[in-house]
Amino acid sequence: MGRRVIACVAALALSIGAVLGTLSAQAATALCTPQAGWGTVNGTLAGQIVTLVNDHRKGMGLSALGSNGPLSDSANWKSLNMAGLNYFDHNDQSPTRSADQRATDCGYTGAAYGENI
Repeated sequence: MGRRVIACVAALALSIGAVLGTLSAQAATALCTPQAGWGTVNGTLAGQIVTLVNDHRKGMGLSALGSNGPLSDSANWKSLNMAGLNYFDHNDQSPTRSADQRATDCGYTGAAYGENI
């Protein structure tokens, strides 16, 4: 259960954030494809978290947050990588890279970024 929660939280964090950089679709696929032995992401749980966060934001008078494909890819890769390699850190262990670089590698373009794991 703990790995699923990590997967959902990481997926949510990047799905609703903004990240910098661009990359070809082919390169992004190669750098954002989880290894088979790392497990799977439960998209239903991630969607439920987005709904809960938006319900809370609405109660505070804030606009809703949405999802983005490349950010979701980055978050899903990160959550599965942490679960598969048994670590918890913003920086990726294999391949070694920062959260900024991972998001860029996964093909998202933007001006700012934040991550919660």
